[in-house]
Amino acid sequence: MKLKEKSLENEIKNALEGIKNKYPNEFYGFSLSRVHSLSLQSLFLGSKESLVSYQNRQSSEETFRVQIYVRYGDPVKMGNFSFVIDPLFPLDEQIEKGFMNARISQNQPWDLVLPSPYREVYTCDPKIETQIENARDSLVREIESAIQELNGVKVNSAELYINFHDMKTESSTGVVMEKKRGDIYFEAAMEKLPGPNTQEVHRYIRGTSLDQMNIKKFLHSMAVETQSLGNTVLPPTRDNAVLLVDGEVISDFIHELIEQIHAENEFQQLPFMKPGDVVYEKKLFSDTDRISIQMDPFIPFLAESSSYTQDGLPAEEASIIEDGTVKNQIVSNRMGQYLGKKSNGICGNFKMKRGALSKAELIESEDECFEILSFSSLLINPRTLTWSSEIKLGRLHRKGREPVMVKGGIASGEIRQNFAGCRLGSEEVIISAVADQWHPAKGYIGPDAMLIRSGVKIAGE
Repeated sequence: MKLKEKSLENEIKNALEGIKNKYPNEFYGFSLSRVHSLSLQSLFLGSKESLVSYQNRQSSEETFRVQIYVRYGDPVKMGNFSFVIDPLFPLDEQIEKGFMNARISQNQPWDLVLPSPYREVYTCDPKIETQIENARDSLVREIESAIQELNGVKVNSAELYINFHDMKTESSTGVVMEKKRGDIYFEAAMEKLPGPNTQEVHRYIRGTSLDQMNIKKFLHSMAVETQSLGNTVLPPTRDNAVLLVDGEVISDFIHELIEQIHAENEFQQLPFMKPGDVVYEKKLFSDTDRISIQMDPFIPFLAESSSYTQDGLPAEEASIIEDGTVKNQIVSNRMGQYLGKKSNGICGNFKMKRGALSKAELIESEDECFEILSFSSLLINPRTLTWSSEIKLGRLHRKGREPVMVKGGIASGEIRQNFAGCRLGSEEVIISAVADQWHPAKGYIGPDAMLIRSGVKIAGE
């Protein structure tokens, strides 16, 4: 969908040129980002058999963000400041204030990226870009059909959001970065029948294309959790627990691990890994599936696909970890200059090598296994790579016994210890979600399950 350009963009450029002329010796450069957004929002209430739409909304928004770079002083320092334009206030005043704020910071100078050709990448589902209303109607029909197949539960309410973003960034060095992005958010509240009940289950699912949104699977999983209300036990305490987690958790672990391969961590003297380092902290089990990960920015419609990096370098595909050993460090334009290393455009979605066993076979391979269906809130320390979360819902599998639904208790571990004894599932899952104020962007293609046999504790009954 083509959204209308507005004259405000040119007015901002003129204001930037005015500040450059006013402070020619200190004004070093700028970038101007424009985002046009269109959102279709549908709200539903549950009836006895289905959902009833009670409100459909459409909203559009245009935002401009300016980043100003300055160089000043002796020895020369460099500062930068980013801010969103308020169209209700004078532009010249906002730009000059941004310039003055940029002068507050004192960084080692670096050169901005110069123009380079970018590879074409398909970042937005065409159904969202060109037929967003039809995309919304298609998802509504899918939701209604999936609800008809549920038994023993009632969907009390739901919300569906489909968003389209048209983005463009221009820099004073002549770099032009353009991207279109679509995303989908579906949330539901469900109760167990017969009702009414005092407890509800609230869950959501996100995606970046219609084909990735498996509404039926999501609602079925939610129904399992809802039907378990009142039928769960607190998990037993274990100092050395065996845990089975899904692709969502794996992708969260990988995201935090990869952060330590960024050169920024090395420069800021935070924990970091360089080529040749291993990702395991303990001795490997003899049958451990060694971790292998590629970063690929060119997969159509995934959340972290892009023609370019955040600072404007052409995007590159690369192997990051092979058989548990770091192969390449991610070096941005700025960090390359600071550390005296060659910058690269390594970025994108995670592609992780799968294992040989199915999820059922992984469970069967252990005498006792805690299968995590959902965590309440997985918290990961980016420096230590330790993690913890309350178990929102899980199954305790023990050989010779029926599985028991568990809820509550705290699971905790350390990612590098976990990888030392892990087995990876053989089935593939695709996860794609754009960034929001609580979560980073997530693009992942890899195993749907990981069996963790080292470095996990459970505090329960």
